[in-house]
Amino acid sequence: MKRILIIFPYGHLAYSPTILNLCKLLRARGHAVRVVYGFEEYWGEKTPHLDGVELENIFYSTRTALFARRVNRFIWKPVSKVLRMLSLFPVYNRLSVREILFSRIIKKPLRKAGFDELIAVDILPLYWAQRFHYECHFVSLEVDDGLPLLGSIDTARIKSVVIQSQERLQHLFGNSEVLRFLVPNAPNFVEPVRRTKASSNLIYNGAVWAPFGAIYLIEYVKTYPEYTVHFKGGIHPYIRGLVDARYKSLVDSGRLSFSETYIEDHDLRDYLANYSIGFCLYDFSDPDIERRRFNYETAPSGKVYFYLSVGMPVIATRIRGFGFIEERHAGLLLDDHKPATIKKAVDRILSDYRMFSDNALSLGRSFSFDESAKPFIDLISQ
Repeated sequence: MKRILIIFPYGHLAYSPTILNLCKLLRARGHAVRVVYGFEEYWGEKTPHLDGVELENIFYSTRTALFARRVNRFIWKPVSKVLRMLSLFPVYNRLSVREILFSRIIKKPLRKAGFDELIAVDILPLYWAQRFHYECHFVSLEVDDGLPLLGSIDTARIKSVVIQSQERLQHLFGNSEVLRFLVPNAPNFVEPVRRTKASSNLIYNGAVWAPFGAIYLIEYVKTYPEYTVHFKGGIHPYIRGLVDARYKSLVDSGRLSFSETYIEDHDLRDYLANYSIGFCLYDFSDPDIERRRFNYETAPSGKVYFYLSVGMPVIATRIRGFGFIEERHAGLLLDDHKPATIKKAVDRILSDYRMFSDNALSLGRSFSFDESAKPFIDLISQ
């Protein structure tokens, strides 16, 4: 048995299938697993259900994080630029104010030590692990986070990398020979007990947020009353207020519905069987999404893999990371998010639902996290 520390620098641990599944696989091998996560207050489920895993949720309030962003933009950016020119404070001059705050959380468990293996999720925890002279395993999820720190990373001190694709690995480390495991952000595949069926009931599973297409789907169901759209996931406060102010009649009529109740994967499979088509949208007109375009374009969202795993056809934004959906006739991709464009895709799938659903399930069978991650689990268990 090993003591394994995972540092996950985000608040949405409950919605990170890669880390949740890693924890479960490590626990199944008898390891003691501890996860430090949070860092910034998050809307939605705060605490995932992980039996036998020690969880430490430490975070700054939304108000503090917002203040940090403003200080970073108007004060720290020009100051840190001068510091870099003068080679002063090299440990911090490439960090944003937000990252400096998060660094305080990261350094605390690193100072305590008390672990046999360390898994750093994304660049900032990896940076501090190396500053503390630890060799560690590296899991890359948000590939665009912490890029200014890459020049300070020594790949020779990375024991292994878990990442979704070779393209993303090269984006971070070029032609480095670092040991790598290509692991999709997929669930552990289980043959569905109940299949999805053709119906006018549509679903979006994940964070309900404007940049992830929530408003487009609401406008779609407003325009075409013969359909219903259900949102399953944490609701951003802006969307909650918008629905209360402008779309309450859709909720009252049952055409638009929401559920923030957190459920485990085995229950989610049965839950999805009540709907016919799953959505995954990105609004690249949003500056935050556009800035992270490479991240979204090169690794399909976990929700897509989950839809496929239950034989649910997918409608998604047209990006290169989703090309396999259309190639395998498991769904359709959208060139825009207008209600008429969404309706055309929905109607096309419903007109030949069994074909799309069978193809989705066939594709879903080819992605299973436990099989892809097994070589990594074997390595860390040695």
